[in-house]
Amino acid sequence: MLVKALRWPIQSVLAAGALALSPLIAVVPYLQRKGTFRNDNPRECQESAAAVAELPAWALRARNAHNNNLEMLGYYAAGIVVAITAGVSPAVIAARATEYIAGRALYNVVYVAGEAKIKTRGYLRSAVFFLGCVAPATRLWVSAAAEATL
Repeated sequence: MLVKALRWPIQSVLAAGALALSPLIAVVPYLQRKGTFRNDNPRECQESAAAVAELPAWALRARNAHNNNLEMLGYYAAGIVVAITAGVSPAVIAARATEYIAGRALYNVVYVAGEAKIKTRGYLRSAVFFLGCVAPATRLWVSAAAEATL
């Protein structure tokens, strides 16, 4: 049985999955109002050139944020599993999980809405991505490697 202290890190993988879906969930009602979302073939409105050309900039950014979330999800989830398996302190894993989830939430907001308004040309989004998403996930792997070599 797993230690109770590991409950949050494991649950954080589910939270990361939910955060990965959240940008698209924001776009679907917009597409439904426009009549361009068909649930019988949802990828058509995401992949067809005509449908993409009709999307406002914020919806395109939401789609990109969604894709980035999915691209990082496996790396993060595997980092949690490897850190637990290697015997990294549950407190350390929980701290990295909290950093990652907070970073992901901030990333989604900055990417979809915030950065367009403050005009940082992608630098703020990139900083949030590396410091809030890549760094905590990578630190899980580094902690696991350090623990495994002791």
